[in-house]
Amino acid sequence: MMTAVSASTRRRLACLALSTAMLTGVRAGAHHAYAAYQQDAVVVLEGTVQAMQFSDPHTLLQINALDGSYVVEWRAASQLASMGIDETTFRVNDYLVLTGSPSVNPRAKRMSLVTEVFRPSDGWQWQVVGGELTIRPPSDSVR
Repeated sequence: MMTAVSASTRRRLACLALSTAMLTGVRAGAHHAYAAYQQDAVVVLEGTVQAMQFSDPHTLLQINALDGSYVVEWRAASQLASMGIDETTFRVNDYLVLTGSPSVNPRAKRMSLVTEVFRPSDGWQWQVVGGELTIRPPSDSVR
């Protein structure tokens, strides 16, 4: 048996469906889109760690470089944890050399799509080349 639905109810359902689609689409687009970054450009950022927010969907590193403070969007904490990386991997003032894609807006001072993180003080390195991940553990030197 089919039941007739009033025009008012149909409008409410349509608004609800549209709102749900918009909210879901914005969230997925914001997480998965890298339109804010120059995906075909690679830059090297050198500086000291000021803070690390070890979280999902992205771990954020605040890096103090010669020309200011940058935010680096790295992989999710859950992904990094499976690689043996956690919130104690870097300390405040650790000097890092990072390679990745810069923001399309240079004033934003952001980097994402990170392909390499290197800590010269002990040789620790995280690197992705041709889709292959390598992690070089620190040498016995003191950080």
